[in-house]
Amino acid sequence: MIMSGVARERSDDRVLLRVLACLPEGVGELYCHPATHTCETLARTMEEYDHAGELAALTSGGVRALLDSQNVRRLSFLDLLSSES
Repeated sequence: MIMSGVARERSDDRVLLRVLACLPEGVGELYCHPATHTCETLARTMEEYDHAGELAALTSGGVRALLDSQNVRRLSFLDLLSSES
């Protein structure tokens, strides 16, 4: 399952918490573009995207607490492939 639909919203921890609170059972993907700053290429190609705000949201204590309370495991696709073999 791929989660989408928040790309046009400002990515702060409130938006992320709302999305994560609705996660269904199973495997999901949260596609993000976090960054510590906006370089020239990002500014040109993603001019309205809040990369630093998204990074702050992804690393916030509230997001971590919610994921932990729902027993959500953070892993990579490689981890998924390794668990299937």
